[in-house]
Amino acid sequence: MKDSITGSSEVINLEKLDKEAYSTLADWAKSAPRIIKQLEAEGKKDELKKYKLQIKLVVNKLQDIKQILKKNSDEIG
Repeated sequence: MKDSITGSSEVINLEKLDKEAYSTLADWAKSAPRIIKQLEAEGKKDELKKYKLQIKLVVNKLQDIKQILKKNSDEIG
């Protein structure tokens, strides 16, 4: 995998973007228990169901990104 992509006037560092995406998703996932408790307390069952699905999707994406980062670091190092 290339480390960067050259655009019209900018270079995008994919490894940095992968790490930033992972960090953003991880931070979001850490807030999940608080949000779940809040939705349960408010009795918002439909929103709770949707939120739990989002959590599952985010966790799956985190696992994908983690594997990509590990593979890239193994190839480099």
